[in-house]
Amino acid sequence: MEKQQRGLGSLFYESNFESKTGTNGAYLETYQVLEDLNAPATAQNDRWKVTFQQGYTDGSTVQLSLTLAGPQEDLDRYTGVDVGEYGSSSTAAINGEDAQIEGVNPFYEREGQWSTTMAIAVPESQREAEKMEISVTLRDLTGREEHSGGPALAGGQAIPGEFEASFTLTVDRDHQFSFTSDAQSNGAKVLAVSGTPTQTVITVEKPFWGLGDSIVESQTPALGQPYLVLPDGTQLRYHITKSQELGGYDYRAQETQTADLYFDGLPAGVTQAVLRFYGDSNQETVLAEFTIHVESQTVTPSATYEEEDLLELSPDT
Repeated sequence: MEKQQRGLGSLFYESNFESKTGTNGAYLETYQVLEDLNAPATAQNDRWKVTFQQGYTDGSTVQLSLTLAGPQEDLDRYTGVDVGEYGSSSTAAINGEDAQIEGVNPFYEREGQWSTTMAIAVPESQREAEKMEISVTLRDLTGREEHSGGPALAGGQAIPGEFEASFTLTVDRDHQFSFTSDAQSNGAKVLAVSGTPTQTVITVEKPFWGLGDSIVESQTPALGQPYLVLPDGTQLRYHITKSQELGGYDYRAQETQTADLYFDGLPAGVTQAVLRFYGDSNQETVLAEFTIHVESQTVTPSATYEEEDLLELSPDT
């Protein structure tokens, strides 16, 4: 059982870097919190089956791992199996309320098993619940085929039927943290930090860092690319869609703004991370940096970038 959990758990990490929907829960396997589901979803023709293998919820999102089984002669022709446009035609409900599917990654063959992950946003009204009764219907599965020695065929091969399953998850409240801050660096402030195994949310006040008066104001880009840097040097890019739609973050804003930045969850055992605002996508300059201490629940201005041979830019703010 433990071997299976590690294998499926690593699937969340792989999906994080394979597809646009893999932006949360990359380090779930490090927490040993995945619940075994083994909930089958068989299409009407009974030739194809999707099984919801494991799941996790922190009360805000639901993360699921899935496997796909079907006729081997068909699977041998596929390089991947898409679920519509990243699950856009699929549906879900949590505790009887419609829930938004954040994404369903394509199925790929891994070590002889076709597998993938998906994520569902928990409706606001259900975020205090301790149990999540979840139902999912996957639609528009399509096998990607390739020409001999060529690119994938447009459209692919439709897999008939819908795949429905229901199961229950217990909300994990044991790995949450939340605290406030008044740390400041080069005009930027960190106001609050919270996190679970699937996401880290940092509330910031970000000033407008421009390039000075040499560029017409309407053409001046807003500098400051936020990254969360782990102790081993791994950089977690902020979740653009969540930060914009939920956090109110506008990377183009030419004025001071207060917003929530969404990142992936920290790996288990990691109690310190660095929030760094790079000057641009080349990461040659650092505009502001903060070290977040989870255990002491403090945030301090820092300059760890100096150890990486980075030069600090001090623009007019």
